[in-house]
Amino acid sequence: MKTITNIATCNENNSAIAIIRLSGKKTFNIIKKIFNKNIIYKKPILGDIVYKKKIIDEVIIIFYKKPKSYTGENLAEIFCHGSLYIQKKILKILIKLGARISRTGEFTYRAFLNNKINLLKAQSINNLILSKNKYDHKINILNYKKNNFIYFKKIKKKIINILSIIELNIDFSEENIFIKKKKILNKIKNIIKKFKKIIKYFNIYKNKFYYNSILLFGNTNVGKSTLLNILIKKKRSIVSSIKGTTRDYIVDFFYIKKYKFKIIDSAGIKNIKNNIDKISIKKSFSLINKVNLILFIFNKKTFKKDYKLYTLIKKKKKKIIKIINKIDINNNNNNIIFNKKYIKISAKKNKGIKKLKKKILLFFKNNKKIKIKNIIITDLNNINYLKLSIKYLLKVKKKILNNSIYYDKMYFNILKSLKYLNYILGINITNKKILKNIFSKFCIGK
Repeated sequence: MKTITNIATCNENNSAIAIIRLSGKKTFNIIKKIFNKNIIYKKPILGDIVYKKKIIDEVIIIFYKKPKSYTGENLAEIFCHGSLYIQKKILKILIKLGARISRTGEFTYRAFLNNKINLLKAQSINNLILSKNKYDHKINILNYKKNNFIYFKKIKKKIINILSIIELNIDFSEENIFIKKKKILNKIKNIIKKFKKIIKYFNIYKNKFYYNSILLFGNTNVGKSTLLNILIKKKRSIVSSIKGTTRDYIVDFFYIKKYKFKIIDSAGIKNIKNNIDKISIKKSFSLINKVNLILFIFNKKTFKKDYKLYTLIKKKKKKIIKIINKIDINNNNNNIIFNKKYIKISAKKNKGIKKLKKKILLFFKNNKKIKIKNIIITDLNNINYLKLSIKYLLKVKKKILNNSIYYDKMYFNILKSLKYLNYILGINITNKKILKNIFSKFCIGK
């Protein structure tokens, strides 16, 4: 494999220090051509990078000899000054001397290929780098330090044990079949239960930890788009007096203090027969299950009509903050008394927004009471593989319960289940595209 290089630190702005990585067969030969000090392994060496008799920068370099390096190859880490010019200059020199720019996640990919790291560990490193808030970080650091690979290897061992039982019973007489099937059924039920628990906690992670997700919901022209624009502090959504201007949902992000929130502005609900609006309404309702807080907006002017929609949403059993908008407008409904459960705002006049933000923050602070040690997968691909593994185990379970299965068919389905578990473990993956797709989501220089 070719020698690769890239900037391992953020290269969008100037900084005090930057790190450039170099990994592969030519690593030490390339460095010798530009570094004015001798190579000593695993010790930081201070010296100059010199190219064409010109000093580029004073740097510290740490050399790692294979296999005792992150990638399992000869590796060098150059700590240079963080000027964007210096970083790019050193990178260009390394490329001229025989290295090539790494692909995203290629350093970790090579570590995986050289058995320095398993796939779950590799993914946990990337998730840790991409942590979005303190809860996300807490989960990712826990998974990074835990050995989830061993956990899944134990389950794999149980599945292989089931395959062994089936192999022994393929040629057995009919009188023994029922007893063996019952034994297999109990083992399968136990594995399915474990997998479903993992999926359950992944969904909790996705909704409650990965982002604090919020949905703006209400009838047309209640002021959802105006409120969205105020929260995200930019004109992201169309604001118009024409009902139903937002026909598709809009996703954006905003902060309250140090907390990041994902917010979705759903299409306004209308009672019309237009096919486009029917699709929009369907989308709006489907979004309810994807968030953990709904900001339901009532228009003070059309409160009774809005309340009918609210009663439908309430049945979804999601946490709802009720908001009365347009309190600055005088209308015939002024005699309606709104209790303390309603947050009164004027999105247009920016009134009541501070109180609303406090309410949102309070909800999410109280919504984190869950044992995060149960969240052991945070990657959607792995969850999909887990679901496929369950699918084939359920086929076996169903057939055993119906007493209508042959051992050869049972063997085939369990083998399929094992295949998808191996995808999670990174074992026996013959299709390189699957691995490349996984590592393509990693950071550049990692």
